[in-house]
Amino acid sequence: MSALSILFTIIGITVEVGATAMILLPCLKKKGIDTEDILQKVEDDLQRG
Repeated sequence: MSALSILFTIIGITVEVGATAMILLPCLKKKGIDTEDILQKVEDDLQRG
């Protein structure tokens, strides 16, 4: 793979994850699921590495 195709792959995945989060999190909030707790756990796990 060339560097350009790797870059486009990373950008594509990032956009897809962002779009999914923007759609999924409000739906979960409407159902009464604590999305703030979920996001905090994800952030904590990312910081631990």
